[in-house]
Amino acid sequence: MRIEFRPNLQPFLSSLQGLKSDKLPRITASAINLTLGDARSEIQATMQRVFVGVTPWTLRGVRIRRATRGDLRGEVYIDDEAGKGVPASRFVLAEVYGGYRRYKRFERALQSRGLLPAGMYVVPTKAAPIDAYGNVPGNFIVRVLAALQSFTAAGYSMNMNRDSRARKRLTKQGISYFAGSPGRGMPMGIWERRSFAQGKAVRPIFLFVKRSTYRKRLPFHEVAQAVFDSRFALNFDQAFRFTLKGGQQ
Repeated sequence: MRIEFRPNLQPFLSSLQGLKSDKLPRITASAINLTLGDARSEIQATMQRVFVGVTPWTLRGVRIRRATRGDLRGEVYIDDEAGKGVPASRFVLAEVYGGYRRYKRFERALQSRGLLPAGMYVVPTKAAPIDAYGNVPGNFIVRVLAALQSFTAAGYSMNMNRDSRARKRLTKQGISYFAGSPGRGMPMGIWERRSFAQGKAVRPIFLFVKRSTYRKRLPFHEVAQAVFDSRFALNFDQAFRFTLKGGQQ
């Protein structure tokens, strides 16, 4: 998701009479880039207001493509590439447009083994550990997948050898995980089974719930456009004055 800034310079031309022609592209590119920075900051601030526990990773996913003197266009966008990680766009797409969110890698790993029924999401219970941002730590998810032997989604397969040892340690501790329901009337999910001298106990760690429709919460395009409408003229004036003073913006 992205929005492109391509300014209309007509309102500014009357104030630029006498300015060398090679200065205008530099001023315009500088004004666009200042405005892109303003838009990114405002989008990040909006994300912090509308999301609970938004992570620095997600905030850093708001990126800009800067304008140049040869290409007077700039963009602010949500990153959809993250190397081996999960791109920020995967988290916020449904919050921008509404509708269903994309499946997480954890969910796709379960689907690939036939453990997660179609049309279901995975949600943690109070028994699942969470980090400072309210998310289940990745190492715990890897441990559960290792116990379920569900390493088929990209990003998990290379952990198989390492976590086969973790699976053996869990077995020695009397801990195991299984997907499904432990009995009639019990919800579907991922359950933890613990063995004690007196017997066994189970508790749900994740539950399988029907996919829900997300309402639009992050007005990404509206915020970016509002900043462009309110800030570009001010930033253009700033870049213009800087250039008149001999600056090199």
